[in-house]
Amino acid sequence: MSGAAPKERTVELEGMPVHLWEGGAGRPLLFLHGAGSIGQGWVGAFPALSEHHRVLLPDLPGFGLSPDNPRIRTFRELSTAVVELLREVSGGEKVDLMGNSMGGGVAAGIALAHPELLHSLLLVAPGGLYESEDMRAEASRVVPGEVNQWLFHRPERARSGFPTLTPEEVRARWKQTREALNRWSTNGFVKVAYRGLKVPTLLIWGREDRILPSSWAPEIAEGIPGARAVVLEDCGHVPQLEVPGPFTKVVEDYLSSLGPRADGGRSP
Repeated sequence: MSGAAPKERTVELEGMPVHLWEGGAGRPLLFLHGAGSIGQGWVGAFPALSEHHRVLLPDLPGFGLSPDNPRIRTFRELSTAVVELLREVSGGEKVDLMGNSMGGGVAAGIALAHPELLHSLLLVAPGGLYESEDMRAEASRVVPGEVNQWLFHRPERARSGFPTLTPEEVRARWKQTREALNRWSTNGFVKVAYRGLKVPTLLIWGREDRILPSSWAPEIAEGIPGARAVVLEDCGHVPQLEVPGPFTKVVEDYLSSLGPRADGGRSP
């Protein structure tokens, strides 16, 4: 493991700046965070994955260090903006697109609309796919002071997941993101018709997920041709933060199984 830290930069999206962490080399691997997280929520998995991939961790508009964008008020508009971002940072290469929770729903929607842009789709406890899911109810029942208890199976792991953020900053950012989620789910949230996906797809879930139950994983996978589902033990809704070692192994094993590695090497 190189242990390299991601570098930060800003790109313009729909007339507003978007904060981005990136590093590594190879085929682009773009991560979309969930409503209770930020781009930094993937930093735990960054060192291992950046060995073979050019890893990109954006703060979506209105989250983390990216200011709110008044032009983006629905999930459909958010997906359109992410497609623009993807084209901007990919250098014309196909992308491995990964999303957690809300970001997973956005990623799945992009894969449906623009499969030609993707090499693969990796969904980590994705929101917006299961028919009976109510995202507004999920957002409203998680209060800022209890966010770690909901996101993590073992809340004491939260500090290692966000090493540069104080508990107060985590709570403040959750309040901000919950407001954005409520706004988007009110103004046009549509369930993702995931059975139409045509790109290689992997689902990853934490066994003890308190927000979106891991029992959904095999059912969703069955509806996507050729999809695989992996359930990781001893973790909750954010396995990339809670168990980054097992998480990155699952990701690398899957991407290697698809053929040539992102860094130009070949799978064993």
